[in-house]
Amino acid sequence: PKPELSMKSNNPSLDAALHQVLECLRQGCLTVMDARDLARCVATEHHSAVNVYTVSQEDGAIYEPTRHLWANFNRPSFVQTMTKTFQDVQFDQVILDYFWIPSGWDVSHWNSSFFQQTLVNLATKNVLKQTISPRPENSASSGMKTGTVFLPFCFHCFKEVLAHFASLRLQYNVSFLRKGDLDDVLLWAGTQQIDSSLMQTIFGKRRDQEEVYCSFGPCDVREGTDDPRIPKWRVLDVARRLEDFADIRFIALTRLLPGV
Repeated sequence: PKPELSMKSNNPSLDAALHQVLECLRQGCLTVMDARDLARCVATEHHSAVNVYTVSQEDGAIYEPTRHLWANFNRPSFVQTMTKTFQDVQFDQVILDYFWIPSGWDVSHWNSSFFQQTLVNLATKNVLKQTISPRPENSASSGMKTGTVFLPFCFHCFKEVLAHFASLRLQYNVSFLRKGDLDDVLLWAGTQQIDSSLMQTIFGKRRDQEEVYCSFGPCDVREGTDDPRIPKWRVLDVARRLEDFADIRFIALTRLLPGV
Protein backbone atom coordinates (compact mmCIF):
# COMPACT_ATOMS: atom_id res chain seq x y z
CA PRO A 1 0.00 0.00 0.00
CA LYS A 2 1.07 3.57 -0.62
CA PRO A 3 2.60 5.05 2.58
CA GLU A 4 0.67 7.87 4.17
CA LEU A 5 2.48 10.97 5.38
CA SER A 6 1.80 12.43 8.78
CA MET A 7 1.12 16.18 8.69
CA LYS A 8 3.38 16.77 11.69
CA SER A 9 5.30 19.54 9.93
CA ASN A 10 2.19 21.76 9.67
CA ASN A 11 3.81 23.03 6.47
CA PRO A 12 1.73 22.25 3.35
CA SER A 13 4.59 22.91 0.90
CA LEU A 14 6.92 20.61 2.84
CA ASP A 15 4.26 17.93 3.06
CA ALA A 16 3.72 18.12 -0.70
CA ALA A 17 7.46 17.83 -1.34
CA LEU A 18 7.75 14.83 0.97
CA HIS A 19 4.81 13.18 -0.77
CA GLN A 20 6.75 13.50 -4.03
CA VAL A 21 9.75 11.80 -2.43
CA LEU A 22 7.53 8.97 -1.21
CA GLU A 23 6.05 8.56 -4.67
CA CYS A 24 9.53 8.29 -6.21
CA LEU A 25 10.39 5.67 -3.60
CA ARG A 26 7.18 3.74 -4.28
CA GLN A 27 7.88 3.70 -8.02
CA GLY A 28 11.43 2.47 -7.49
CA CYS A 29 13.09 5.64 -8.78
CA LEU A 30 15.02 6.02 -5.53
CA THR A 31 16.55 3.63 -3.04
CA VAL A 32 15.43 3.93 0.57
CA MET A 33 18.73 5.58 1.50
CA ASP A 34 18.58 8.10 -1.36
CA ALA A 35 14.92 8.86 -0.63
CA ARG A 36 15.75 9.42 3.03
CA ASP A 37 18.59 11.80 2.19
CA LEU A 38 16.42 13.65 -0.31
CA ALA A 39 13.62 14.00 2.25
CA ARG A 40 16.06 15.46 4.77
CA CYS A 41 17.42 17.97 2.23
CA VAL A 42 13.89 19.03 1.29
CA ALA A 43 12.85 19.35 4.92
CA THR A 44 15.94 21.43 5.73
CA GLU A 45 15.25 23.85 2.88
CA HIS A 46 11.63 24.34 3.86
CA HIS A 47 12.24 24.62 7.60
CA SER A 48 15.21 27.00 7.51
CA ALA A 49 14.54 28.85 4.22
CA VAL A 50 17.95 27.94 2.82
CA ASN A 51 19.38 26.27 -0.28
CA VAL A 52 21.03 22.93 0.36
CA TYR A 53 24.17 22.06 -1.61
CA THR A 54 25.46 18.50 -1.61
CA VAL A 55 28.81 16.80 -2.18
CA SER A 56 29.16 13.09 -2.86
CA GLN A 57 30.80 10.54 -5.10
CA GLU A 58 27.64 8.42 -5.19
CA ASP A 59 25.53 8.77 -8.33
CA GLY A 60 22.26 8.32 -6.46
CA ALA A 61 23.05 11.17 -4.07
CA ILE A 62 22.39 13.98 -6.54
CA TYR A 63 19.60 16.08 -5.05
CA GLU A 64 19.60 19.18 -7.29
CA PRO A 65 22.07 19.04 -10.23
CA THR A 66 22.84 22.77 -10.11
CA ARG A 67 23.67 22.47 -6.41
CA HIS A 68 25.54 19.18 -6.38
CA LEU A 69 29.26 18.53 -6.69
CA TRP A 70 30.53 15.07 -7.54
CA ALA A 71 33.88 15.20 -5.76
CA ASN A 72 36.10 13.79 -3.03
CA PHE A 73 36.42 16.32 -0.22
CA ASN A 74 39.61 14.65 0.99
CA ARG A 75 41.52 15.90 -2.04
CA PRO A 76 43.75 18.95 -1.45
CA SER A 77 42.15 20.63 -4.50
CA PHE A 78 38.58 20.08 -3.28
CA VAL A 79 37.84 23.65 -2.13
CA GLN A 80 39.28 25.08 -5.34
CA THR A 81 37.03 22.74 -7.34
CA MET A 82 34.04 23.73 -5.24
CA THR A 83 34.58 27.47 -5.70
CA LYS A 84 34.81 26.99 -9.47
CA THR A 85 31.59 24.97 -9.50
CA PHE A 86 29.62 27.17 -7.10
CA GLN A 87 30.90 30.58 -8.13
CA ASP A 88 30.30 33.50 -5.75
CA VAL A 89 28.57 31.26 -3.21
CA GLN A 90 29.35 31.51 0.50
CA PHE A 91 28.00 28.91 2.86
CA ASP A 92 26.32 29.41 6.22
CA GLN A 93 27.15 25.88 7.37
CA VAL A 94 29.09 22.86 6.22
CA ILE A 95 27.82 19.65 7.81
CA LEU A 96 29.29 16.17 7.70
CA ASP A 97 26.23 13.97 7.58
CA TYR A 98 25.86 12.04 10.81
CA PHE A 99 22.91 9.84 9.89
CA TRP A 100 24.74 6.66 8.96
CA ILE A 101 28.37 6.06 9.99
CA PRO A 102 29.00 2.30 10.03
CA SER A 103 32.13 0.92 11.67
CA GLY A 104 35.26 2.02 9.81
CA TRP A 105 33.38 4.26 7.37
CA ASP A 106 34.48 7.49 9.03
CA VAL A 107 38.16 6.51 9.00
CA SER A 108 38.11 5.57 5.31
CA HIS A 109 35.99 8.52 4.10
CA TRP A 110 37.19 11.39 6.32
CA ASN A 111 40.96 11.12 6.20
CA SER A 112 43.70 13.34 7.53
CA SER A 113 43.71 15.56 4.43
CA PHE A 114 40.11 16.60 5.09
CA PHE A 115 40.99 17.91 8.55
CA GLN A 116 44.42 19.26 7.65
CA GLN A 117 43.66 20.94 4.33
CA THR A 118 39.98 20.99 3.36
CA LEU A 119 38.73 22.44 6.65
CA VAL A 120 41.45 25.09 6.69
CA ASN A 121 40.81 26.00 3.04
CA LEU A 122 37.09 26.47 3.66
CA ALA A 123 38.08 29.39 5.87
CA THR A 124 41.12 30.79 4.05
CA LYS A 125 39.36 30.70 0.66
CA ASN A 126 36.42 32.62 2.14
CA VAL A 127 33.92 29.86 1.43
CA LEU A 128 32.33 30.14 4.88
CA LYS A 129 30.48 33.24 6.01
CA GLN A 130 31.71 35.05 9.10
CA THR A 131 28.62 36.75 10.54
CA ILE A 132 25.57 35.76 12.55
CA SER A 133 22.73 36.10 10.05
CA PRO A 134 19.09 36.75 10.99
CA ARG A 135 16.70 34.12 9.70
CA PRO A 136 13.98 35.14 7.26
CA GLU A 137 10.61 35.92 8.83
CA ASN A 138 9.09 32.67 7.57
CA SER A 139 11.75 30.57 9.27
CA ALA A 140 11.22 28.70 12.50
CA SER A 141 14.16 30.04 14.50
CA SER A 142 15.33 33.53 15.44
CA GLY A 143 18.99 33.24 14.42
CA MET A 144 21.31 31.16 12.29
CA LYS A 145 24.73 29.96 13.40
CA THR A 146 26.76 30.84 10.32
CA GLY A 147 30.35 30.30 9.29
CA THR A 148 30.38 26.96 11.07
CA VAL A 149 31.47 23.44 10.18
CA PHE A 150 29.63 20.76 12.16
CA LEU A 151 31.35 17.42 12.65
CA PRO A 152 29.79 14.36 14.32
CA PHE A 153 31.11 13.89 17.84
CA CYS A 154 32.56 10.47 17.07
CA PHE A 155 35.96 9.26 18.23
CA HIS A 156 37.54 9.60 14.78
CA CYS A 157 36.51 13.25 14.27
CA PHE A 158 37.45 14.17 17.83
CA LYS A 159 40.88 12.57 17.47
CA GLU A 160 41.52 14.24 14.10
CA VAL A 161 40.53 17.68 15.42
CA LEU A 162 42.97 17.22 18.31
CA ALA A 163 45.70 16.01 15.94
CA HIS A 164 45.27 19.10 13.72
CA PHE A 165 44.30 21.56 16.42
CA ALA A 166 47.38 23.77 15.88
CA SER A 167 46.28 24.65 12.34
CA LEU A 168 42.52 24.58 12.94
CA ARG A 169 42.68 27.02 15.86
CA LEU A 170 44.18 29.68 13.57
CA GLN A 171 40.96 29.68 11.52
CA TYR A 172 38.23 28.48 13.88
CA ASN A 173 36.87 28.65 17.36
CA VAL A 174 36.44 25.01 18.35
CA SER A 175 33.46 24.25 20.58
CA PHE A 176 31.04 21.43 21.30
CA LEU A 177 27.31 21.26 20.71
CA ARG A 178 25.19 19.52 23.31
CA LYS A 179 21.77 17.93 23.04
CA GLY A 180 19.90 21.06 24.09
CA ASP A 181 21.36 23.13 21.23
CA LEU A 182 21.07 20.79 18.24
CA ASP A 183 18.73 23.21 16.45
CA ASP A 184 21.90 25.11 15.52
CA VAL A 185 22.63 22.33 13.01
CA LEU A 186 20.27 23.10 10.13
CA LEU A 187 20.32 19.54 8.78
CA TRP A 188 19.39 18.18 12.20
CA ALA A 189 16.61 20.76 12.59
CA GLY A 190 15.26 19.90 9.15
CA THR A 191 15.36 16.18 9.87
CA GLN A 192 13.18 16.74 12.93
CA GLN A 193 10.39 18.04 10.68
CA ILE A 194 9.89 14.54 9.27
CA ASP A 195 7.46 12.44 11.25
CA SER A 196 9.38 9.97 13.42
CA SER A 197 7.22 6.98 12.47
CA LEU A 198 7.57 7.80 8.76
CA MET A 199 11.33 8.05 9.18
CA GLN A 200 11.57 4.66 10.85
CA THR A 201 8.96 2.61 8.99
CA ILE A 202 9.46 3.99 5.46
CA PHE A 203 12.95 5.48 5.44
CA GLY A 204 14.46 2.75 7.61
CA LYS A 205 16.13 4.77 10.38
CA ARG A 206 15.20 6.33 13.67
CA ARG A 207 15.06 10.10 13.48
CA ASP A 208 17.56 10.53 16.34
CA GLN A 209 20.54 8.89 14.66
CA GLU A 210 22.84 11.30 16.48
CA GLU A 211 22.24 9.13 19.53
CA VAL A 212 23.81 6.23 17.65
CA TYR A 213 26.73 7.82 15.82
CA CYS A 214 27.55 11.11 17.58
CA SER A 215 28.96 9.93 20.89
CA PHE A 216 31.77 7.72 22.10
CA GLY A 217 33.32 6.42 25.31
CA PRO A 218 36.58 5.05 26.73
CA CYS A 219 35.95 1.68 25.10
CA ASP A 220 35.90 3.31 21.64
CA VAL A 221 39.22 5.00 22.38
CA ARG A 222 40.86 1.80 23.61
CA GLU A 223 39.62 -0.17 20.58
CA GLY A 224 40.56 2.57 18.11
CA THR A 225 43.62 2.41 15.89
CA ASP A 226 46.83 3.71 17.44
CA ASP A 227 47.83 7.04 15.93
CA PRO A 228 51.45 8.24 16.24
CA ARG A 229 50.31 11.87 15.96
CA ILE A 230 48.28 11.79 19.15
CA PRO A 231 48.40 9.10 21.85
CA LYS A 232 45.18 7.62 23.19
CA TRP A 233 45.92 8.83 26.71
CA ARG A 234 45.83 12.43 25.47
CA VAL A 235 42.50 11.89 23.69
CA LEU A 236 41.04 10.46 26.91
CA ASP A 237 42.53 13.28 28.99
CA VAL A 238 40.93 16.00 26.83
CA ALA A 239 37.62 14.13 26.68
CA ARG A 240 37.43 13.78 30.46
CA ARG A 241 37.85 17.53 30.88
CA LEU A 242 34.85 18.38 28.67
CA GLU A 243 31.81 19.53 30.60
CA ASP A 244 28.69 17.37 30.14
CA PHE A 245 30.64 15.01 27.91
CA ALA A 246 27.75 12.54 27.67
CA ASP A 247 25.49 15.24 26.16
CA ILE A 248 27.87 16.36 23.38
CA ARG A 249 26.74 15.40 19.87
CA PHE A 250 28.66 17.68 17.46
CA ILE A 251 32.00 19.45 17.17
CA ALA A 252 31.48 23.03 15.99
CA LEU A 253 34.25 24.84 14.11
CA THR A 254 33.17 28.48 13.82
CA ARG A 255 35.20 30.73 11.57
CA LEU A 256 37.10 33.42 13.41
CA LEU A 257 36.43 37.05 12.61
CA PRO A 258 39.35 39.04 11.12
CA GLY A 259 41.81 40.14 13.77
CA VAL A 260 40.64 37.60 16.38
